[in-house]
Amino acid sequence: MRSQASETWDRMVGHRFARDVAADSLPPGVLQRYLLYEHDFVEVAVTIFGYALVKAPTISEQTRLGLVIRELTTDQLTYFDRVFAQLGVTPEMRHAASRPPTVMAFREGMLALAAHRTYEEIISGMTAAEWMYLTWCSDAHARGPRDPVAAEWVKLHVDQPFADQVGWMRSQIDKYGPSLAPWQQERLAESFRRTLELEIAFHDAPYQLETPEHVASKETG
Repeated sequence: MRSQASETWDRMVGHRFARDVAADSLPPGVLQRYLLYEHDFVEVAVTIFGYALVKAPTISEQTRLGLVIRELTTDQLTYFDRVFAQLGVTPEMRHAASRPPTVMAFREGMLALAAHRTYEEIISGMTAAEWMYLTWCSDAHARGPRDPVAAEWVKLHVDQPFADQVGWMRSQIDKYGPSLAPWQQERLAESFRRTLELEIAFHDAPYQLETPEHVASKETG
């Protein structure tokens, strides 16, 4: 699936946001907007994995998905609470901030995948998202971003529990994918590719409010 979506994959793992995080060159406001959007999606991801748990074929998969949901509702949401407090982002500000159409499209597209498609398709889509994070965050972590908020976010996505989760999800595709009919395999590949496309647009969104001064500086730099 990754090979079939190689162009889209490369665009996402080489996205400007990933490069800027690694180089400590995020424009003002971009990280805060990204975190607001990502916080929303982490909450949505709990629902997505909840659908996967309900549709999972065995108790073994359901048990593992319960641990995924636990990690989202503890480590990741705790990170957001702590970081928003550091940045002075109140709960009221979180709810008042507008969400660009591409951010909402990602949310609604992934919820639709979870609600209406198979277990294997849900795992395929979320594997694309989480494997992608592990990949670009591993590169960023090696470069050592100095911004403590960005650095901690990156570290969350390279620590062993997250890497193990990505490995488990990939193993699910390898376990169930080969026995599916060709048309079903095509739908898994489409879920993988489509998730990456939505992720690219999602990561574009925090830059939409860049100041004209920064854009001009970037173009002439």
